Amino acid sequence: MRLHQETPVRISLKEHLRNEKRPTGRPKTTWISVITKDLNGLIDFKNPQASIERLEDLCSNREGWRSVVKGLMLLDMA
Repeated sequence: MRLHQETPVRISLKEHLRNEKRPTGRPKTTWISVITKDLNGLIDFKNPQASIERLEDLCSNREGWRSVVKGLMLLDMA
């Protein structure tokens, strides 16, 4: 979230938030689905703008972000 708006990661996030119909069948595993699973509910795609703002706030505080990531890693190991 600290990267420039035109970096590939930020562009892919914007692209994912577009409303688009998908073909039938099992959805492909995407970068954003892995990130969503890893963040365990920190991203709410029903309200993407609020989630992005929340992530930007969390990322701006490195120590806070580090503690969030460590907490999520501990939950994942349990």
